[in-house]
Amino acid sequence: MLKTFFYWLSIVVLKITQVCLFPMKVYGRENVPSKGPFILASNHFSHLDPILIPVSSPRRLNFVAKEELFENKWFGKLLSTLGAFPVKRGQTDMSSIREMLRRLKTQPVLIFPEGTRARPGVERKIQQGVGLLVKQTNLPVVPVYITGTDKVLPPGTKKLNRYPVTITFGKSITFGSELSREAISYGVLQKIYELK
Repeated sequence: MLKTFFYWLSIVVLKITQVCLFPMKVYGRENVPSKGPFILASNHFSHLDPILIPVSSPRRLNFVAKEELFENKWFGKLLSTLGAFPVKRGQTDMSSIREMLRRLKTQPVLIFPEGTRARPGVERKIQQGVGLLVKQTNLPVVPVYITGTDKVLPPGTKKLNRYPVTITFGKSITFGSELSREAISYGVLQKIYELK
């Protein structure tokens, strides 16, 4: 109960901060399922992405964030309050996969299939984690496209700039069990970038 209170308090504070610092437009909120677990899959341009997508979502989300982001005590605490759990990059982190599968039994989880931040307009080679999750859970995937966050917080800087951010939630998609993890992963990536 207390954790839920601090989650929504953090969301309110972040929304006030966002309104003061930069304008944000959100489209397709109606595409987010109102109940049940699902996988939310987004492109990734900035460290702000895993914060702003939960802020804009009508549902409380869980999400993965790279392990290094938890090294800062206060930022790590904020991430944990918002539903984040760490993942080790550059390797198959089975503990984070198990945690995602555990949470996906009852809750939605946000993931970034490209694995790390990409440059706008440049698709990275997708990781197959999203395909693995879909194969294991048979859950629908809601694609999300976010843009502008790389201008608000450019890579390698800590200064926030005023710049418009747009977040678009696409319609949920399902995949047949006969598809491979690779085919599902690339199908998800295609749906994300179709929202540009």
